Amino acid sequence: MDIETIKNCIKEFAEKYNFIQEIDIERVENSEFNRQDYLKMHNKNFICININENINVNVNEIVSGKLNVIIDSIDEEEWYTIDKNNYFTINMNILDFSDKDVLIEAIVKECKNNKLI
Repeated sequence: MDIETIKNCIKEFAEKYNFIQEIDIERVENSEFNRQDYLKMHNKNFICININENINVNVNEIVSGKLNVIIDSIDEEEWYTIDKNNYFTINMNILDFSDKDVLIEAIVKECKNNKLI
């Protein structure tokens, strides 16, 4: 499977099981600050793919877990950060999965093992 197919699998899985994706996290972090946007993510499940940019290595990983919003107060000002508490990582070579159903099955299995679904 190619990386684009894997990304589409992650997207389909996230939408089906109501997981937050990396693009959602980045949107909140890079947009105008809205406290409610951060709080909506607290304790929600996330899933993302970390792509190795080294062209000679085909090992990538799928990471999933819960998001934790950390609120720090400094001089009467609050700072919000989103921390990813990883529950599992699927290290993979793009050739390890024959099709998207096999990949999604592996993700579902890990999520069930870690009580995310």
